[in-house]
Amino acid sequence: VIGAYVLYEIGRGGGKFLHRKFSEKRMARAEKWIGRNDFVAVLVVSLLPAPAPFKLFLVSAGALRMNRIRYGAALVVGRGARF
Repeated sequence: VIGAYVLYEIGRGGGKFLHRKFSEKRMARAEKWIGRNDFVAVLVVSLLPAPAPFKLFLVSAGALRMNRIRYGAALVVGRGARF
């Protein structure tokens, strides 16, 4: 979980990249969805088997400014259940 916070902080620092890569409409929709379902999104991806893009979701959560406490809780629950 501590290592996942490193990726979160990388996403927070490089979040401007996502805004340049995607249109404002898509980013607004993604931010709205993450705002409502952030815990579930990180929880589900932390339960998925290895070929899932786990690190991409962690960086994206940081870029979209997910709450740090909810982020950590979702990782603890998801990774705890998986392992």
